[in-house]
Amino acid sequence: MFQQRAEITYGQLLEYPEHRAVLKTALNLSKDQVNITEKYEQPPQYTPIKVYIRIKGNAILAILDTEAYMSVVTKPLAVALGLKWKSSTRNDVVAVDDKPQATVGVVKDMPIIIADTQTYIPLQVINSASKTLLLRTDWLDKYKADVLS
Repeated sequence: MFQQRAEITYGQLLEYPEHRAVLKTALNLSKDQVNITEKYEQPPQYTPIKVYIRIKGNAILAILDTEAYMSVVTKPLAVALGLKWKSSTRNDVVAVDDKPQATVGVVKDMPIIIADTQTYIPLQVINSASKTLLLRTDWLDKYKADVLS
C-alpha cells in the first residue's frame, strides 16, 4: 500500500475496510516506537552557533551564545594567543559544569574581527583544560547582524 501510486483522496481510500485496517495498524505505535509528532512538539534543544573570528590575526572557532551573560576565553587559549589580562575579582562565572568559579582575569576591549567587522569585546579569562572562546551576542544588536543569512 505504501509503495503504490494512486490518484485518490485519503477519504476515498479509507472507505475501503482493508485500507482503513492497514492505516489503523500503521498508526498504532508500540511502546518501542517513537511518536514523531510528540518529538516535534518538544521544546528545541540548545544548538550552539560556531563561527570563525580573528584575534590578533589568528582564526579562532568561537561559540556564539545568545544566553551568555559575558564573553569568556579559557586560560590555555588566552596564553596561546598571547593575550594580556588584568586581575579580576569576579566569582560569578558559571562554567559548563554549572558551578560558579572565579575568573583569572579580564581582557578589556579585545579587538575581534567577525566577518569583515572589527568590534571590541571584554573577555573574562577562566581556568579550563580546553581552548575555548564563548562570545556573548550583544554585539549582534550593535551591528544589526543577521545570523540566519
